[in-house]
Amino acid sequence: MEPVELNFAVTCEDYMNGAAARLKMQAEGNYRLVNKLVGAALFVIGVVLFVLHYATGRPFQWLAGVCTVLGAFLLFVSYPFQEAVVRRMAAVQFQKGLCGVAAQQVVFREDCVEFHGERYEAKIPYEMFFSAYADETSVLLCTAPDESRLIPKRTMSPEEQERVEHLLAARLNRKFKQEGAR
Repeated sequence: MEPVELNFAVTCEDYMNGAAARLKMQAEGNYRLVNKLVGAALFVIGVVLFVLHYATGRPFQWLAGVCTVLGAFLLFVSYPFQEAVVRRMAAVQFQKGLCGVAAQQVVFREDCVEFHGERYEAKIPYEMFFSAYADETSVLLCTAPDESRLIPKRTMSPEEQERVEHLLAARLNRKFKQEGAR
């Protein structure tokens, strides 16, 4: 297979999309499910307490209000709020020059991924990646739990995206996760 060679500079929008992708990668599965279940349970408890307040005359209105509002927050607002904060913080960091590489080249080969930048050169075999994640805007290659390399999908043609995602899926197996893939 012919290597996929990408040349790009990370923009502010790319960096914000990468930060949102890291949040999605870290907050997937059980975290989001538990968040929704707790939110739904609190909302239902709040509604039941309101019904009990009006049916029995007991003073449950404050507790019911708190449970309902907190449940609605967890159900509908919590994750979008987290994503907005993460994107905003990424934009601030990018504008202050605290992150990003001026320009880089990433080459996906059969046996490794090569990174070439102004201050960073690496040839990393697929087995050494901690994990990888792809969503609609970004590909993240994680070399450690707290370190990742961002590759914006805008730099790839649809054919290159398919080849890269197929290569990552074949080489990393369960370590590679795609947003929207089952």
